[in-house]
Amino acid sequence: MTYWNPKLYNLMLVALRILTWFAIGATVAVAVLERLSNADVKIWDDAYMFIRYADHILSNGHVLWNIEASPTYGSTSLLYLPIVSGMRLIFPDNPALAAFFSSLTCGAAFLITIALLLELTVKASSAIKLAQTVFVFGGILASRTSLAIHFESGMDTCFAMTYLGLVILVAVIWARSKTVFWAGTMVVLAGLTYYARPDLTLYGLSIPLCMYWLNRRTSWARHAFLVFLGTIGLISIQMIGAWFYFGTPIPLSFYAKNMRLYSDTIHYFYQLTPFEQFNIYLSDSWVFFLGSIATLLFTTHRRHQEIDPVIVALLLSTTVFIAYYLFFVLQIMAYNARYYYPTYPALVFLGVMGLSKFAQTVVTRFPRYFPQSVRAVSAGMVIAVSLIIVGWSAIEVVSNAAQVRNT
Repeated sequence: MTYWNPKLYNLMLVALRILTWFAIGATVAVAVLERLSNADVKIWDDAYMFIRYADHILSNGHVLWNIEASPTYGSTSLLYLPIVSGMRLIFPDNPALAAFFSSLTCGAAFLITIALLLELTVKASSAIKLAQTVFVFGGILASRTSLAIHFESGMDTCFAMTYLGLVILVAVIWARSKTVFWAGTMVVLAGLTYYARPDLTLYGLSIPLCMYWLNRRTSWARHAFLVFLGTIGLISIQMIGAWFYFGTPIPLSFYAKNMRLYSDTIHYFYQLTPFEQFNIYLSDSWVFFLGSIATLLFTTHRRHQEIDPVIVALLLSTTVFIAYYLFFVLQIMAYNARYYYPTYPALVFLGVMGLSKFAQTVVTRFPRYFPQSVRAVSAGMVIAVSLIIVGWSAIEVVSNAAQVRNT
């Protein structure tokens, strides 16, 4: 008689994975609730810049700083403005609430996007996928304070994170399906990275380019190259459109923070800020940085045919993105590593892929050290950890909700 039921076992792993995703959301919710209960929520000054642009869009349909002036390209993220405008319709008399819910909505969308990205694109056994989810939980636990601040700041940081997560999701699906529909979707999403946030075009361009280059000896190369050309074309159209509408193809903040338009005193005062903020980002995301390094090591030791173009593009783009802000940008109002956090979904994905490749390599190369019994015990340990963190999060959510209700 056997008591082992594989279907029931896999069903339990899936249920625990779902519970862990809820625990991840609850962890960030707890951090936000803690700040709400302590009256510690601070809408950042620049968030009211988005509010001002949104109000002018609603009043006369143009992106203006001053109502009687010409259009102004002061907003780094033009695609974030419709969200802020929608919140202003809901909260017409309270700009702070409109800003708060704009970033909070994008933050919730980011968590959903990450869950979809990892659940739909990572191929692994149920036990390894549960371990990956627990790994993500640990990483978000480490960065929950900064994430909570970005969720409530009113800024476009969470929007950028969500958008990049969607780009990665579509890129992976396109790379596997190789269908016209997903190719077209990739062109649109990758192309619109410019209006989502110009620095995200690093990802929008590098993904189809790496897809072409690493498949250039296959029949699919032409398909990938057309996506790359389409992305360049859409970005070019947006830049030309911005030039005609605003009088400049790039946001005004680029000139201010990259071309030494501020005084030498300001530059001297902020010269170490990029390194201090990167240290914050590193301490927040060290779990995912370690996983990304593992992904890099596994990628460099693969044969050409086995290299994943999306992973290569994410590794390159994230490195260039961080280096650009570390060495070339004057970081004013750089609270909680906000200049680096747009790369967060790429780090999460790369970190999870590194963990997955490590686990699969160890089990494959050393099977005698990992018989079925050892794998079952390992899965049991992951299940136990999952139950503990889910229960802990549930208790924290309930206790913090009670505190908020009593204040």
